[in-house]
Formats: sequence, C-alpha cells, structure tokens
Amino acid sequence: MKKKKEQMEKMSLEMIKFLQKWGLWRDVSIFTNGNRYSYSSDNEKKYKGIPNVSFEQDVDPEETMKGIASQKDENGKLIWKSFANPEHIFDMVYEGSLSLLLRYGDYEPNQRDISLDGWDYIFEHTDLLTDYLLDKFGASSLQEFYDNVKNMSFMEYSEKDREECIYSGWDPLVFDTWEEYLEINGLSEAEGNDEAKLTPLNELYDTYARYIEEYENFENMDIEEIKPIWESIVEDSKKEFIRDCGAIYLPEVAGHIKEEFSDIFERYGLWYEYCFDWSLTSYSISSKS
Repeated sequence: MKKKKEQMEKMSLEMIKFLQKWGLWRDVSIFTNGNRYSYSSDNEKKYKGIPNVSFEQDVDPEETMKGIASQKDENGKLIWKSFANPEHIFDMVYEGSLSLLLRYGDYEPNQRDISLDGWDYIFEHTDLLTDYLLDKFGASSLQEFYDNVKNMSFMEYSEKDREECIYSGWDPLVFDTWEEYLEINGLSEAEGNDEAKLTPLNELYDTYARYIEEYENFENMDIEEIKPIWESIVEDSKKEFIRDCGAIYLPEVAGHIKEEFSDIFERYGLWYEYCFDWSLTSYSISSKS
C-alpha cells in the first residue's frame, strides 16, 4: 500500500510537470491518495519545488467528480452523479487548454504558459520559427542567411548606416561604366536613377585603401564568421515570437502531446476513461477486460 501511494505521488508530480511543459496546467486538479494537487496562479506557491501548485490533504474526490447526469429523477429533478472509479486511484478535473486537447484533439494554449522545453519542441516540429525568420530576415537557415549576405551589395553591410541604406555601391574604379554597375547588381534604370542621387559608398571611408580592405573582407567572408550572428538572430527571434504571439493553434503537435499524456498512465499501470467533458478517472490495467 505504501509503495502504491508513493507511485501515485510520483505520477502526480510527473503529470504536473508534463502539463506545465505544454502550457496545460492552468485550471487543472489531480486527485489521488486522498490528496488534491491543483493549479495556482501564485508562482510562489510550490509543492516539492514545483511552482504554481496548491496541495491539499484529506480531500474527498467524489464530491468534485460529481456532475449533472443526462437523466432526471422520478420528480423531474436533475441528478448529480459521479462516474469515477470508486477506488479513486487517479482522477482529474480540468478546463481550458487541457479540456480542448482531450475533448477535441486541439492544442491551443496561451504562449506564456508553455515552458522553454515545450517551445523547443514546437519550433523544431512546426514552421512557426522558420516562417518568422523568413518574413523578418529573408532567411530560415544559416546557409540561406549566408547566401543572402554574399548576394547583397556591400553597401548593405558596411560599418555605418546598417539600419538605413542611403549610400550607393557605385565605384568608378571598380565598374567600367554606370551601366555595368546596374547590370551586375540587378538594378533597373529607374532604380539606377534613384541611386545616382546617393553618395558613393567609398566616400564613407577616410581612404580608398580602407574601403578596398573592407570590401575584400566582405567578399572573403566565411560561413563560420556569419554563424554567431545567425545564432543570435535565432535566439532573439524565439524570445520575440514567444513574447508577441498570444494564443496559438498547433494541430501539428497535438497528437504527440496527447500520446505523451496517455503514456504517463501506462507507465504507472493505469488506463483512463472520461467521465464528463471536464473529468476523467483511471483504472488498473490488470483490471481491464
């Protein structure tokens, strides 16, 4: 009996960590061993080091598991009934994101509730981050970013005016003619007319030799030199996306999360069934016919 109680305690903590990882812990309560583990909005409220957990002892789960049954009594009054396993091995009640996942197979949490581990999986198995990077930086990978840098004109990656490109890459000592410059850089005549009004890039530098040195450094740039810049862009983009995205709908990972949820029960020798739309109860696998 003691070992079984220890196992149910262990399962409860594992379930809470799992739900917190995926942003599903909000508005959830777990009942086992006569105890109740429930969501708390207070970060300082912890149970065995896990934040946002309220712990209560000597709780009768039967009362919480009761709901309105579909039938009425002989006087036409609503019947409140519990469909939970009378043994109350491991019961759960839930609302919000977990309810959507278990009832409809939809994964739609609030982004602030998902842990960084959860986000790492989401970014790896969806197009959210790559689409964000592509839209903001025109590249979704290190190689694409490097290729873009190499293909862009030197003026866009000069030491100055990175935010606003107001200088022309035209250099009469590099290009034989103005037309050659336009052709090599893929500029139309209209774009060329606009650029002709700009200051030549080489005039940014104290000497022409310094300009040539920077130009050659840029041309000989190796992908490993770009890598730290790209990694910083990716990490910053992750933080920006998480901060700004709000509620999200991710059917791509819903099946994986639901499978992980069921696996927890199996690891502890249990299977579960739904009671009402907002509750479930569990039974020992050995008792399953």
